Amino acid sequence: MKRVALLTALWLMASTASAFELEGLWKNAEDPLWIKITNTEGELIGTIVRNDKRAETVGRVMLKNVSPKAGETGTYAGQVFVVRAGEFKRVAISAIDSNTMEFKVKVGFISGRVNWSRVEEVPEGEPV
Repeated sequence: MKRVALLTALWLMASTASAFELEGLWKNAEDPLWIKITNTEGELIGTIVRNDKRAETVGRVMLKNVSPKAGETGTYAGQVFVVRAGEFKRVAISAIDSNTMEFKVKVGFISGRVNWSRVEEVPEGEPV
């Protein structure tokens, strides 16, 4: 009986992680920044669709060369544009749950994490 319960729990965890999809609209947890991740010719690309702090960045590619990590469910690798560095840097993307993801970026000796939440739409109107 314990074995059945353990196998059921493992199956549920695996099915939740495998159901994670990067495509869609995402809001930065800390800043008024929204991106849209799309599958363009087999490549996942994240484009800025709204940025209340830097409106001139709307339309720019922020995330590129994204692909699933082999053998790791719910994790991806790619490149993200790091404003302070002025260039694209490697990023590890992990599913926290079906509607939350985390970017992990390392620039030199400094590393950072940014959480993103899935949203249904980008708000219209005045900056948030």
